[in-house]
Amino acid sequence: MVAANSDPMEDAEAWQALSPAEQDEYLDEGLARLKGDRDEGHWRHLSASAQRETIDAIEGQQADDDLSEAEAAMQAALTTTWTANLWEHADDVPTVPLECRELSDREQDIMTDGFRLMAAIDEQAQTAEDLEAITFDSEYFDSLEQFECWLFAFLADVTDDRAFDEERFRTGAGLRSGTRQELLAAIFFRYEEEARNAQKFRTE
Repeated sequence: MVAANSDPMEDAEAWQALSPAEQDEYLDEGLARLKGDRDEGHWRHLSASAQRETIDAIEGQQADDDLSEAEAAMQAALTTTWTANLWEHADDVPTVPLECRELSDREQDIMTDGFRLMAAIDEQAQTAEDLEAITFDSEYFDSLEQFECWLFAFLADVTDDRAFDEERFRTGAGLRSGTRQELLAAIFFRYEEEARNAQKFRTE
């Protein structure tokens, strides 16, 4: 039975209970956000090619009136959460547990590129006289400004706690120093560990 307040974009049963016309409305809304007609999101700060691939994926899904059993299960799997325990191993700092949603394969690729870019920036910042002197190589980001905008929006989007919104990550208000780096690192290493475990399983 579908709960009355279920979000069709997060509940497979609620989605299947919608009529084809209602499903189209939800997908049109999502497509409008992706194209930048409404709201903001970390996708808007990606390169043009990355945006195009994301929009193509949504448009492709829009062509199907009903989700298959496998697709419904996949969407449900993406709505599960896990806990990023920030400063878990620091004796002098309280652990901050943040619930995070799962990332799609595409988002993992972008996040990995972003994490490696952040590490390169941090390393060069030790000796660079200013930001213009920092060089970087990225598949998804064309500038440091673009990366920074993506980072704030991405962290807000992946964090389940609405108190940690994009504006808070942008300004750093009420955040301990290093929170953004700590959270991005926690996300990166979680998926790195998953990849290592999967590789280990395949080789055993």
